[in-house]
Amino acid sequence: MRAMIEKIAGQSAEADDYQYYQSALRDSSYDPVIILDENFTITGWSRGAERLYGWTADEVIGRHARDVIQLDSLVFANFLENWPWREDRTVRVKCVHVSKDGSEILVEVLLTLLSESDGYIAVIWDGTNETH
Repeated sequence: MRAMIEKIAGQSAEADDYQYYQSALRDSSYDPVIILDENFTITGWSRGAERLYGWTADEVIGRHARDVIQLDSLVFANFLENWPWREDRTVRVKCVHVSKDGSEILVEVLLTLLSESDGYIAVIWDGTNETH
């Protein structure tokens, strides 16, 4: 996970301090980025995610992603079991999330499986104002 956060932060991180990596992610990523453990508990939340969803990192770290972005439990379970993962262990999907204030947000999510034990990283793009 350190390499992924260093890549996002665009800097080398020497300290073996998890808080350092969380801070680098939060401060360096304009795009909404969410880091999830293998159970989809939020372990990292960028400033871009704060802007998009209205939740601060302190409010969401340790919570299940489904509860924060208000995904329906059955839809979430179906997604995980049936979505076609690509060879590079990624999946890209358009869906609707809900912000802290209850607003629906059309998003495109690139979800990458880091490893079975490290969990996932999700990069999110806001498609709410896209014209079709």
